[in-house]
Amino acid sequence: MPAAERILDFADDTTPTRLRVRNRQLIIEREGHDNTSTPLDEAAVIVLASPRLTLSQSVLAVLMESGGALVVCDQARLPAGLLLPLNAHSTQTQRMIAQASAPLPRRKRIWQQIVKAKVRAQGSVLTARSTPESLRTRGTDGGLRALADRVRSGDPDNIEAQAAQRYWPLLFGPDFRRRFDAPDQNRMLNYGYAVLRAAVGRAICASGLHPLSRRQSPRPQQRLLPRRRPHGALPTHDRRRRRRTRRLFRPRCAAR
Repeated sequence: MPAAERILDFADDTTPTRLRVRNRQLIIEREGHDNTSTPLDEAAVIVLASPRLTLSQSVLAVLMESGGALVVCDQARLPAGLLLPLNAHSTQTQRMIAQASAPLPRRKRIWQQIVKAKVRAQGSVLTARSTPESLRTRGTDGGLRALADRVRSGDPDNIEAQAAQRYWPLLFGPDFRRRFDAPDQNRMLNYGYAVLRAAVGRAICASGLHPLSRRQSPRPQQRLLPRRRPHGALPTHDRRRRRRTRRLFRPRCAAR
C-alpha cells in the first residue's frame, strides 16, 4: 500500500480535461494549460465530478493496481458510483468465506464497537467546536461520551440515533436537519462522506475482505464508515463558521 494518501478532485466544468497514464504517472491535460502529472501510486481516491472530463482505461487499471478508489458524481455533483480494487491474493478467498459466514453474535459485537466509536468521535467533535448552546445543555461533548457507554451488543436501544438527535443541532444549530438533498451544508457533508466511503472501501479491499457483501446487512463498508463520519463534519462546520464571521464583520456601505 502506498504511504501517501492523496485525494484528487476533478470538479472544474469550464475546461475540457483528459486523464491518461504514462510510466504510472497520471497525466492531466487541460485545454489552454500546461500538462501536469502526479504518481498514481500516491492516489488514495480520485473524484470525477466534471462533465467535461475524459480518461483512458489505463487510468482505471493502474489506479486499481495501486489500491486506489474512484468516485463518480452525477450532474448534481452528488456521488453516483464507486469503483474499488479487488486484487486477488492467496488468502482473499478464505477471508471472504469467513466474512460471509460470520455468526450473528459476532456481527452484533462488531456493530457495538463501531457505534461506540462513532458516538465518542461525535463527542470529540463537539468538544473541539464547543458552542454556547452545547455548554448550556450537557457540557462540551453534549453528553455523548456517557451515551456511548450505554451501547449494547447490536445497539438494540438505537443509541446511534439518539446521539444523532443531540449531535447535529449542537454542531450546526437547532434548525439543522440531516437530509441528503438539502441545498445547505448537507451538500458538503455528502461530498466528505463520499470521499470517506471510498477510503474505507479501499481499506476493506486491501485487507482481503469484500465491501459489498450482500449476505450481511448493513454491508461491511456501511458498518465501518460511521465511526469516520464525524471527521467529515469538522471541515463543513469550520467553513460554515468562517462564512458567518465574514458576514458578521462585513462593512456596511454608506447610504447615498
